[in-house]
Amino acid sequence: MNCQDAIELISAHVDGRAAPSEVRLMELHVASCERCAAYSRQAMALDRLVRVRSAEHIPDLTDAILARARPPRARHLNWLRVSLAWIGLLGAAQAVPNLVLGHDAGATTHVARHVGALTIALFVGFVYVAWRPQRAFGLLPVAASLAVAMIAASVVDVSQGLVSAPGEIAAHSIDLVGVTLLWFLAGAPKPRLPRFGPLATLTRHS
Repeated sequence: MNCQDAIELISAHVDGRAAPSEVRLMELHVASCERCAAYSRQAMALDRLVRVRSAEHIPDLTDAILARARPPRARHLNWLRVSLAWIGLLGAAQAVPNLVLGHDAGATTHVARHVGALTIALFVGFVYVAWRPQRAFGLLPVAASLAVAMIAASVVDVSQGLVSAPGEIAAHSIDLVGVTLLWFLAGAPKPRLPRFGPLATLTRHS
């Protein structure tokens, strides 16, 4: 084997393309040829330099990720969970007659059962969040939207004289208490207004 053939086999061996028999012939030649041995050492060193490098520095984003994940509040967590669980159980129990018997003042049987199903679903969600408080922030948008819609509907009905204000307050106070407890359990989050321009870019990369 001449040096040119050995150099080609050294390159093939570095790339993992040389057959075992070719590697043995190349090694025999390198053992007796200093020029090819030096080339082999250089090729191996270059291969390691290209394939192995220091790990890139990655900043620790744990705090930023946890802040955006909205973990449940650690303070007063137990009493919040217990209170929300009781609200959920009480509200679901109150809605059972609507679902089973189809009874709700001023509503048809069909509408009453739909209202009962929706109400039970909300209060079961409260019980589930009391059991798994890390889910509080996920349920909050649904529960808050329902509370806002309910308040708006109640205001319209009271203004039109369809229902009395004290009756609406008594009927929906448990819903509002549950949403408030859910909000506190989710960490009392506040709406984030969208930012535009250079400030938004700086904030995203900070």
